[in-house]
Amino acid sequence: MTKLLVTLIDKRNNPSPLSIIFDSDQKHAFKVGRDIGNPDADTLDFVVPDKHVSRTHCYIEYERVNDSERWFVRDMSTNGTLFNGIKLDYNHRQKLTGFEDVITCSPTGAGFTCDTTVTDPRNFEPADDFEPTINKTIEDAISQLESRQAKHSDEPWYSEAFRTVWKGPEGIPDWIWQTGIVSIVFVIALEWIRSQGN
Repeated sequence: MTKLLVTLIDKRNNPSPLSIIFDSDQKHAFKVGRDIGNPDADTLDFVVPDKHVSRTHCYIEYERVNDSERWFVRDMSTNGTLFNGIKLDYNHRQKLTGFEDVITCSPTGAGFTCDTTVTDPRNFEPADDFEPTINKTIEDAISQLESRQAKHSDEPWYSEAFRTVWKGPEGIPDWIWQTGIVSIVFVIALEWIRSQGN
């Protein structure tokens, strides 16, 4: 059986946002919703404290078929649920990738992340032959890049502007934003090449 680390998306930049582990040994469907004005709040497995979140907003569901274990998110809300930036149909079950999937439950950006690649950090002690997860590898790469950038503070003025544009606005997944930028640059380059041929 597998575990799923669910972490609240805290827009206040809380250094240690609320995290909980859903354990498929305990049950196979976990209810997510708001506690504000919800008489059934004590039946929730995870609370997203935002007035735009439905009382029962979605379910996180576990399923085992043969040797394959899967986690899903099922939208049950009136305002809608985004899975990695894509709106889900009502009562539609979407398979999680397991790599920090972002579930957005409100136009304010309130929601949570789901990750099967880590365990509870309070109980985590890496073995000698420990291989870092993809998330840890990415965090290490970002940390190395940031330390390199700090050493080269004499960069041209446009470097910071480029990083800001490349990161994109809050609420839009980076990969979607960056794909759009690359597409625009590609179209501009094609038009320039065509104009040179005339």
